[in-house]
Amino acid sequence: MSTPFRNAVLVRRSHRATTNKSPLSDAELEDLIKFAVNHSPSSFNSQTSRVVLLLKEESVKFWEHGKETAQKKLDGDHLAGKLNQFSGFQKAYGTVLIYEDMSIIPGFQAKFPAMKDLLPEWQLHGSGILQFVIWTALAEAGLGASLQHAQAYTEADAAVNYSIPSTWKLVGQLPFGAVPEGTVLPEKSFAPIDDRVKVFGK
Repeated sequence: MSTPFRNAVLVRRSHRATTNKSPLSDAELEDLIKFAVNHSPSSFNSQTSRVVLLLKEESVKFWEHGKETAQKKLDGDHLAGKLNQFSGFQKAYGTVLIYEDMSIIPGFQAKFPAMKDLLPEWQLHGSGILQFVIWTALAEAGLGASLQHAQAYTEADAAVNYSIPSTWKLVGQLPFGAVPEGTVLPEKSFAPIDDRVKVFGK
């Protein structure tokens, strides 16, 4: 069975090498991000996720600051690998910064004390859903992307450069751009599905 949703899920892959081109205009990219943020579910409709969209030179500068921080924290092969990785991301058209506002959940914890310990976990579930929605929407639009977790090298500078509120925690980065012509990704491999899904009552 083929559906538009299934096809969108199938084309979402990790493209770590992209170009600085985009089939979508900047306005269309902004609309895509706003749609994803509005329509991604969150526990108790808490809407804790926040997004910063960096385009063109702003995305290049973001990863340049990451390289500068890496040079202070790493050396040798670890540094060389990180610099090479971030240089690759600088070739992208843009980067989506995904944050969680940590100031919201305490109010829900006070309101629902029996679920106090579970709410932070559910908050991260909501962030994961948003990350998937944005990534898949970019893929459906013809853009390659890869989910990164480089906040140790990027969060502090981004907070200053983009006036990020102190309650926002950076949880992921999605550099994206048009996929280079001729790109061939390896076939996906899967663990046995019957070990991962069980059905009762059919």
